[in-house]
Amino acid sequence: MKKKSLVAIALILACFFLGSGILSAGDFNLKEFKKKLPALLGSNNVGTDFWLTFNPCWETSGAKNDLKLYISSGVETTVTVEIPGKGYLRQQKTVPNDIIEFTLTPSLGQCYRKTDRQAPEPDAVYSGYGVHVYANQPIIVYGVTRYQYTSDSYLGLPVSSLGKDYVVASWQDISDFGLQYLPCYTAIVSPYDNNTVRFTMGGTSASRTAGGQQPLETRKYTLWKGDVLLISSFGQRADLSGSRIRSTKPVSVISSNFCAYVPENTPACDYMMEMELPTNTWGTEYHYTPIFGRLRNSIIKIFTKEAGTQLSMDGVPITTLKTASGLEGDGWLRFRADVGAPRPIVFSGNKPIYVEMYNCGQLDDNVPSDPFMLVLTPLEQYQREIIFNTPGIRGGFGFAINYVNVVYRGSDDGSLPDDLEFATVQAGQFVWKKLRDIDPKAGQPFSIPINGKKYFNKTIKLPADGVYKIRANDPFAAYAYGFSSFDSYGHPTSVALGDLEKPDTLPPDPKWEMQCDGTIDGAIVEDMPRNNDRSNLSLILFDSESSFNFKFSYQDFIPGEDASTHWEANVVDKTKDGRAVITFIDRRGNDTTIVIDYYAVKLTVRPDLNFGRLAAGDTKQMDCWLVNESKQSDALATKLQLKSNNQGFQINGITLPVMVPKNDSIKFQVQFTANQNGEFKDSIGVGDTCVFGYKSLVKAEVGSAIIDVTYHDFGDVPVNQFANGTIQIRNLGSINLEIYSYTGPRQPTI
Repeated sequence: MKKKSLVAIALILACFFLGSGILSAGDFNLKEFKKKLPALLGSNNVGTDFWLTFNPCWETSGAKNDLKLYISSGVETTVTVEIPGKGYLRQQKTVPNDIIEFTLTPSLGQCYRKTDRQAPEPDAVYSGYGVHVYANQPIIVYGVTRYQYTSDSYLGLPVSSLGKDYVVASWQDISDFGLQYLPCYTAIVSPYDNNTVRFTMGGTSASRTAGGQQPLETRKYTLWKGDVLLISSFGQRADLSGSRIRSTKPVSVISSNFCAYVPENTPACDYMMEMELPTNTWGTEYHYTPIFGRLRNSIIKIFTKEAGTQLSMDGVPITTLKTASGLEGDGWLRFRADVGAPRPIVFSGNKPIYVEMYNCGQLDDNVPSDPFMLVLTPLEQYQREIIFNTPGIRGGFGFAINYVNVVYRGSDDGSLPDDLEFATVQAGQFVWKKLRDIDPKAGQPFSIPINGKKYFNKTIKLPADGVYKIRANDPFAAYAYGFSSFDSYGHPTSVALGDLEKPDTLPPDPKWEMQCDGTIDGAIVEDMPRNNDRSNLSLILFDSESSFNFKFSYQDFIPGEDASTHWEANVVDKTKDGRAVITFIDRRGNDTTIVIDYYAVKLTVRPDLNFGRLAAGDTKQMDCWLVNESKQSDALATKLQLKSNNQGFQINGITLPVMVPKNDSIKFQVQFTANQNGEFKDSIGVGDTCVFGYKSLVKAEVGSAIIDVTYHDFGDVPVNQFANGTIQIRNLGSINLEIYSYTGPRQPTI
């Protein structure tokens, strides 16, 4: 028999793309729970499962060369870093709202190592070389190549946000390709088995790969879970930019340059890398922001997704590209953002585009800096709240200066909006301040509005390494970058990765039925709506911090590919209350949270009864109580019985079934009849149609009194004399002896 009403309350919170509804269950506050979940979870860079790698970087002999993973979470959770093909596994617990650090050697984190004097290895699949980062609760991950004289970073994307279609944004090799080799790379990591990857070479007409692949040529590879396909450029001025990656299952893509001169005639070179964004997340409007302190604008590359895409700068058309990605000039464009002084610029396309900016070398304007690459966020993916951390920990090998450029919608009078706030962590908690109270300057305005809204760029200098938050009523974007001596990094602080190809506004719909003992099996969740608009499932999160006395599992699915999957939840101890808090999320960030409260049947019997010792043939009756200890609900007792039922006990004074009010009791009697000598024990059990247990012990003893009188010999006593002696009357039986009369010694008759 299945039922919900007596043992469980299930509440659903469906958070739509444009709004949410709030319900509460008992002492559980869903509103507060939703606050702790990162916004748009499941369609951004916050997740529980990541497959990453690090591409080769210029190693200097004797220098400190490390690969870093900087990870943060809002809760305590165990983070595992594993490299299956190299037998590596390490774990750490996060500290809520703080950063933990994993350090990998180049031999562990890279497919191979090389110096600038070694040619790149041929294109190849490296089995199990992927860096697997996973946790039970949501985390943020940044990868940093932190070599002594060259560095860059990328924002890790979880498996829940990956795609099957990418375009490579890299930087050409300007070495002489004889004495020195400074290639660009792209690495493709598969989170799934039997994943077919097709790589179509882009670049320029003179570009080649280290495996001999020609421009516009397509090659096919099969990857298994954890494999890394590493492709390198080969030759002077060879570039991988514009290459198209298509796979049958989602993949991670990380592109880089071994040591880039930006622009090509500007020393000194620096390592650059970035994690690519799938084409289904591209938009049409981008805000470019200048790097703080630089005297010239950065270099820009713009890539197309569809043929015939018209590009514009500040609303003025500049060109139309004729192909979908591919060769420079046909499917992508490269230029300095502007020839004048650094300023914010709007780049747009009439179809989805991809924009990457490249910070120039120090000698470009003699301002201390170093090259790095940074992928821009389309306006369609702006967020109302972001959380991020620096690529460094306090007291660790971080960067000396850290900046954040915030692109925000300004107030009508051009000032900082009152709702734009910035938070730092104090004593483990976020403390919010209005940005205008920290620095009232509005920053630099963009020259044209978008959709009638005027935007600004404001630069914030971060006070130290740590975790930060930014929030506002209107969506915004933010980019992090920083510098040390001969070092730099740049990446988006956070990215929303909603599937812009699917106009999905409905959350997933979980369906289940709970048995009376708290068992849920055969449950299903399906993304809505049931048509081509749905973005499909992205992430399922069981919140272990809010849940208790439940275990949860679900059938594996491919994010963005599978519309539904099965799940189950089971109460661990059926005699105790339990709660399961589960969130189901699709690729557009629509989510449904369900709270399943299991209220155990808490019927018991009190007290234990001891009838004491009775004489054979006696009968005794004692009071007992059927108790409902639940404070939430009444309980229907359908069974009240003795376990053995052959010990002389019987239950009287109650008729079943009986409803016992919550936190109340009903009296009944237990009678014992002493039929024979001995010790007697039994148990009283109680339950409903689902849960039954023996709760109370009853016992009694039955016996007889056996009179024993001792003998005393007075011996010879003279006539008319007296003699004293002692006679004992003893009870040799098992019950008390009660003496009502006796007859003493009599004078004998002669």
